[in-house]
Amino acid sequence: TNNLNVGDSLSKAFGINTDTTFEINGVSFTFKSTDTVKSVMDKINNSGAGVTISYNSVSDKFMLQADKEGAANKIVATDNALIQKIFDPQSTGESYITQKAADAEIVLDGISTKRSSNKFTVDGLEYTLNEITDAEVEIKVTSDPEKLVTKIKDFVTAYNELISKIHLKTSEDRKKSGKYEYYEPLTEEQKKDMSDKDIELWEEAAKAGLLKNDATLQKITDSMRRALYDAVEGVGIHIFDIGITTSREYIDKGQLVIDEQKLRKAIEENPNEIAELFTNRSSIPYDNYDRATRYQENGLSSRLLDIVDDNIRTTVNSKGYRGILIEKAGIENTVSNVNNMMSKEIDRQNEEIDRLMERLADKENNSFLMFSRMEAAMQAMNNQSAFLANQMG
Repeated sequence: TNNLNVGDSLSKAFGINTDTTFEINGVSFTFKSTDTVKSVMDKINNSGAGVTISYNSVSDKFMLQADKEGAANKIVATDNALIQKIFDPQSTGESYITQKAADAEIVLDGISTKRSSNKFTVDGLEYTLNEITDAEVEIKVTSDPEKLVTKIKDFVTAYNELISKIHLKTSEDRKKSGKYEYYEPLTEEQKKDMSDKDIELWEEAAKAGLLKNDATLQKITDSMRRALYDAVEGVGIHIFDIGITTSREYIDKGQLVIDEQKLRKAIEENPNEIAELFTNRSSIPYDNYDRATRYQENGLSSRLLDIVDDNIRTTVNSKGYRGILIEKAGIENTVSNVNNMMSKEIDRQNEEIDRLMERLADKENNSFLMFSRMEAAMQAMNNQSAFLANQMG
């Protein structure tokens, strides 16, 4: 019952009857005597001082701890009446119990080094320091096949989703608005008599089937399949050696299937080479002219990324071109939306229509002029014929 009640005011808990101000790590705090101990703790913990203050009712002690580890995260607090009350050694008869901010010091493979945290990673291995010792510690490294299995399964799933989306577009048929008629793009006159929802549904139906058998999309899928099965330079295995093959089911349309038992066995026997098969990266830059060598050196992930970038890259390359699909159709909210092959072709067709309309108007005017002259000539001939007939009558 003698322990502190954090719901008490500073006045009741510590006998502080005036406003009190102090700093922690350069962040200033000001409290009134009526503020509760809990509100003081909450304000400090929710500030940007990078510390956490807590109270242990069992030991009846406060602890102020830095949020981050390492020597760079030491706590600097200004002296103050409240600070003295909270950490006053007179109240317990004990001296301040402090632990200075320090880095972990280790000797790894004969090399002394420091780390700001007791958990760190070196060359892909994660180390956790649990206690201080001067004795040598033997580290045994074992592979975790489950993590690699999960990553490869995620890779195959993402690949299959992309293949499926592309196939959905290249096999989609046009929709019919009647027995023999297809949905066609709406004219401005037709839109005047339709609601926004009806226009949206109509245009969605009119767009169906536009990419059926599209050569560019089919080339993407062909390139992706070839990239998976071509050998990776310096790696002695192929994707089919680890239990990943193309489905033989027609309905799957080239999606990959995994023999998990074969994959797990391959990972247990040769995890490093499998990792290299997927993650190798060529030293040749993407925009380099020697793309053939880059392709051979790249692992499967980098190869597929290059193929995707070749087609949907929004940035320009050294020749000033974006991805093939962007150059062809553009992308919304960018300059490519009005500056692409299709928009240029539409502009060319519109110019051709304007030119033909001008020719039609000229031809129409010439015809009107020609027939008006012919009518005038016929009228003159009729008058002459009537005169002659009258003379001979």
